[in-house]
Amino acid sequence: MSHRIHIITLPALLFALMLALTTGCQRHYGEEAPAAPAEQQEAPVAENAESAEAAVPYPLDYCLVTNEKLGSMGEPISQVFQGREFKVCCAGCIDTLAADVPGYLAKLDSAIAQGE
Repeated sequence: MSHRIHIITLPALLFALMLALTTGCQRHYGEEAPAAPAEQQEAPVAENAESAEAAVPYPLDYCLVTNEKLGSMGEPISQVFQGREFKVCCAGCIDTLAADVPGYLAKLDSAIAQGE
């Protein structure tokens, strides 16, 4: 009887492990981000490549959204918002950042002021 339980349990554990490894940044969040009020539903649009050249460079070596070291999840993604470059660990973090650009600008400025 216990041999049958192990045969059933092993594939279930392997499936759970694979699912956990493929969730990317979502492993850092236990819940969905709260919805923005109706008047703020549209996220700021990232600026084009021309403005990226004139943007203030991103000075940190970690993602502001997950606090993971840049490059730990593949090639960092760079995006410009309000004349400032942001680098994040994955595409999911761009969406999170775009939903609260003023908040992440404040977090970036705070990290810079603290010399991180």
